Amino acid sequence: MSATTRQTKRIAWMLTVCVLGFTVNAVLAQPEAASVSVGMLAVHGPLGRPAIQQALTGSLGAYRTCVAQRAGVRLSGELSVRVHIEANGVPIAASIDRSNIGDRPLERCVVAVTEAWRLAERTAATVATFTLRVGAGEPSGPQREVAQLIALGDSDDGHLPESARNSQSGSGRPLVLRRTWEPVAGGLQVTGGLRETLVAQALRRQRSLLRRCVSVSPVGSGETVPWEVLVMLRVGPSGQVNQEPVVQVTGAPTSVTACLASVLRDARFPRATAETQVMARFRAAPARNG
Repeated sequence: MSATTRQTKRIAWMLTVCVLGFTVNAVLAQPEAASVSVGMLAVHGPLGRPAIQQALTGSLGAYRTCVAQRAGVRLSGELSVRVHIEANGVPIAASIDRSNIGDRPLERCVVAVTEAWRLAERTAATVATFTLRVGAGEPSGPQREVAQLIALGDSDDGHLPESARNSQSGSGRPLVLRRTWEPVAGGLQVTGGLRETLVAQALRRQRSLLRRCVSVSPVGSGETVPWEVLVMLRVGPSGQVNQEPVVQVTGAPTSVTACLASVLRDARFPRATAETQVMARFRAAPARNG
């Protein structure tokens, strides 16, 4: 073998080593994708726990994609997700009730994946609550709860999507459309241990919080119209709502439905000797001075 051939082979071998070394270093330098796993799961409704577990298992890959899309951002902590599934098996609203990860794009992606579920039809709606654990170690953000944000008042509308925040546009006009919150005449039906007057009083005490939930940016284009709201509650003898509220608002963003459910979930009613079932209708109309 000539000296020239040996030199050529030596150079080729050195180039190969360099390329392999660069590749290994590049792989090692890449941040490890944060793991995603399901924690707590609670199901209320006819779909049952196995059906929701199957939906969660089938969506784990999509949830991991949500994390992968946030490459370069340290994500660690836990999300508490609530989803309301109609009787036809299609979710009408998903929300992040609690999070200590501190990443809104991740939250929006998780909500979108959850609302894409399609399950079997049943005779009634089902509400599922579950936690997603992301990464390991200390949480990457501060603890944030929807109920706490709502209680802070108009100055903090963090429970709403960014497009619906009460911020100012370039013209100085508010982006939020204020709405009233009024019960529909004859729209309250009460069955069980509590009297209708006591239920009406308890719901009136939540009026200001409920009005904040429906005061968001206009949906779509054209003339704004009133929203008709249907609420169904089951109140235990202790006066606490013992099952996830059912809230239906035609034409409103899913964030509004989640916000209303969060307020009603924490409502307190007088004690009674038996469970009370409540169905109430409300009207959220654009305020004239909104």
